[in-house]
Amino acid sequence: MKKIVLFLFWLVQVSWAQTLIAKFEFNGNLDSSNGANTLITNSGYSGTVSYTNDRFGQANSACVLPTNVTANLSTVLTNLPQGNSNRTVSVWVKNINYPNNARINVFEYGNSNANQQFSLIHEGVSFNRLFVNNGVSSYTSDNNKAAIYPGGWYHYVVTHGNNTLKIYVNGLLVLSQSNVTLGTFGNTFSLNFGATPFANSQLHYDDLEIYDVALTETQIQNKYTAETPLNSNQLVAYFGFNNSLTAQNNSSLEFNTSNATPYTTGFNGQGLDFQLSTPASMPFQPSQLNNNNFTISFWNKRSGNPTFTFETMFEAFGAIYFRDGTANASTRTNFGFNFGGSNWQNVEINRWINNEWVHYAATFEPTAGNATIVKWYRNGILIYEQNIGSGVLNQSFENFITLGGGLTGNGSGTFLASKNASNMQLDELYIYNRALTQAQIMALRYQVPSSCPTGNVTLTTQAEVDALASCTTISGNLTVNGGGNALNLAPLNNITSVTGTLFITGVSNNQTNIFPNLTTVGNGIAIQSNTFQQFGGFNSLTTLTAGTILFQLNSQLTTISGFTSLNSLTSSFLGFAQNNNLETINAFSNLQTVNGLLIRNTKLTNLGFLSSLQTNNGQLSVESNSLLTNATFPNIVNHNFSNGITGSRYIRFINNTLLTTIGNINFNGSSTCEALTINGSLINSISSFGTSSFSVNGEVFIANNSVTNLNFLNQLTSCGGIRISQCAQITSLTGLANLTTINGQASNAGLTIFNNINLTTLNGLNTTNLALMNQQVVINGNTALTNISALSSIPVSGVSTLTISSNGQLAACASIWLCDYVATGKPLTVLANATGCESVTAVNSACTALSTSDFDLNEISLYPNPTNSVFNLEIPNEVVKQVEIYDLSGKKLLKSNQHQIDVSSFATGIYMVQIQTESGKIGVSKLVKK
Repeated sequence: MKKIVLFLFWLVQVSWAQTLIAKFEFNGNLDSSNGANTLITNSGYSGTVSYTNDRFGQANSACVLPTNVTANLSTVLTNLPQGNSNRTVSVWVKNINYPNNARINVFEYGNSNANQQFSLIHEGVSFNRLFVNNGVSSYTSDNNKAAIYPGGWYHYVVTHGNNTLKIYVNGLLVLSQSNVTLGTFGNTFSLNFGATPFANSQLHYDDLEIYDVALTETQIQNKYTAETPLNSNQLVAYFGFNNSLTAQNNSSLEFNTSNATPYTTGFNGQGLDFQLSTPASMPFQPSQLNNNNFTISFWNKRSGNPTFTFETMFEAFGAIYFRDGTANASTRTNFGFNFGGSNWQNVEINRWINNEWVHYAATFEPTAGNATIVKWYRNGILIYEQNIGSGVLNQSFENFITLGGGLTGNGSGTFLASKNASNMQLDELYIYNRALTQAQIMALRYQVPSSCPTGNVTLTTQAEVDALASCTTISGNLTVNGGGNALNLAPLNNITSVTGTLFITGVSNNQTNIFPNLTTVGNGIAIQSNTFQQFGGFNSLTTLTAGTILFQLNSQLTTISGFTSLNSLTSSFLGFAQNNNLETINAFSNLQTVNGLLIRNTKLTNLGFLSSLQTNNGQLSVESNSLLTNATFPNIVNHNFSNGITGSRYIRFINNTLLTTIGNINFNGSSTCEALTINGSLINSISSFGTSSFSVNGEVFIANNSVTNLNFLNQLTSCGGIRISQCAQITSLTGLANLTTINGQASNAGLTIFNNINLTTLNGLNTTNLALMNQQVVINGNTALTNISALSSIPVSGVSTLTISSNGQLAACASIWLCDYVATGKPLTVLANATGCESVTAVNSACTALSTSDFDLNEISLYPNPTNSVFNLEIPNEVVKQVEIYDLSGKKLLKSNQHQIDVSSFATGIYMVQIQTESGKIGVSKLVKK
């Protein structure tokens, strides 16, 4: 027995957007949705395009061409499919008062030359046909299926793909012609081009859409459920007829038959099969329907010709009936109703084709003055509409509803033999206490009722999987736990939506195309702890509302494919973790936006599968991928961390032992990055992290790499701390010239430079002002380092502790800057450097020498200062005995006893000049060499 039907409360997402060429919604104007194009009317006609209600009843949302005028709309679309290329044209049309022989040119583009035109033409109910004209040949629809009546909205769709031409009317395929080669040439697209005007006739157009792919039948039909999601409001009864004649939403409503229950293969699951002696009836009072405001809908099929005169599919109260009997051989299918006494209305339509399911619906809707509007739809097409005044159910003859037969009408509940049905199948009966609109009937027609349980669902056996074969939506979490066994997940292929999380674990057999129709997941997808080798599917998925897509701990997984329709994960994270044998990802090829990336413990060699990625709003973590050699994104990817979770807004490249190249990462002026780590690789090339300045709130840690410089950090302006460690190829700190602040907000690293064996100088730091906010400075283990003068750009007030240790060639470290720091009394560690900088005592001695002065600075005159080459020295009333010149590191460069000294060979910079006079006085002054 089916569970109670679950209606579509969600909007089905179909993957059309990426191939949409143009869309015109006609919401009060003739502009395309993106504003790039405008339909214009042809010259020389009188009248004005106006706007009216669309098929949903929304005001000014469909356009109306002028009455009795040959008016057309056209525009130039430069990217229309040409030649024999794939295409889809979709448009809604409503015709008012067109005669039966009317010819409507629905749309056209291309040239009038042979085989260069592409147009759809409709000829009215006298012909009952649609045809596509290419200027040479016409491809004509099945006339029995394409009957179109004035007054209702019709959805025309034409597709051409793989040399197959198809026409759909309201989702029904009415033409499929193979081996069609088109030669379309031209870009002027027109509606109603060259049509003949008819008196008092009007054409309405709505929602024109053009694509450069051939949409599938499923995509076209899904459109109706997406546009008009139904609900169970005022659903009186729903009968699915799967081994039961009881209403699935109301157990008190049940049909009874005196013979064997006539079940057979139905439109959805099982249905009823009537063979003359098996009609069924159910007690039902007219008062149970809502004041002549109701809908009756069902699917019907003929498997053979009728035997009796008035074979009846459905009858209510002896006053409403649907028949298909022999009474009228040429137009035998009848819909009829009584609206008081002897007033009967009978509607006859053409014979329907045997062995095809047909959807019927009738609506009764009260209007002003207690009148009733009656409408009858076949396959969603409105074929009858009439205001019958008051009545309908105020004249009833039986208090029963019957299926596969009808009653005598004398109130006895007795079947009349001539109404018994033969060779007739019926399924999916709905009775509503409200009149559905045409759009809602279209949605109902293409909606397959779900047998899904409500809430969270866990499947552990094949039988439990098979039980969901007709399920379309899961209203909670869906967990598939194979317990290490093989499971065939194909029965889940009809699922289109999972409201919660989708979790697949413990499955051993390969899954190469699972969940092909799933479009929406509410709270993440986790593929975890499975033992299959290949995984593929999810090719219709377009929406992940929240959560993550995570492949984790799948120890034997080698290949992932699928997810081809997914182009945005604006609120979701994509991760691959501990899939130790994963070597190929042929998935996510259209993904443009992601809210975080994790790639950990795989055998991937590159990031090429992210071929369309443009934006990452969360973390980027690439860790412990043993074969990864190139981490250059195919496109430049902006990383701005704006949606990332606090605590994980970082970029990390860690322990990718063969990685040599990182590229196409753009921080895009980010101010929200929490950490940047590049550690444990063979990296020798990192492209610059963008052209805009950026900051890192936490630590920048560059370690264990083969980079030759830090130029990729040339736009870094501030960070919480910076550590440069074990980068054996760097000789300076070139690349940090724009770093002005180390604020320690999320790090205690301060400025730490250690174990860089070829680093000779700290040059490359900002030369004017590198402010530390009470942070440490550590210069340790840099065995080739000889010059630390670049520290002079750091105000000593912001340094909390200073360590200079194990720099084996650093002999001269004392400088004015270092001596100024010593004078603050803050913690200082100096040890294991070369002689002259081997201890705090050595530093103190050097600082004493530099700071001892018997002169006021104004007494010593050095000129010109700055100088290019030679400077002069004067001290009033003193005779110079000795002059020594030191650089800022404390290294002595020159000794002289002259008043005029040549420093042309010195590098540009600041130098300390120590002067000793004959009288024994000592003085120190600064000299600037240009």
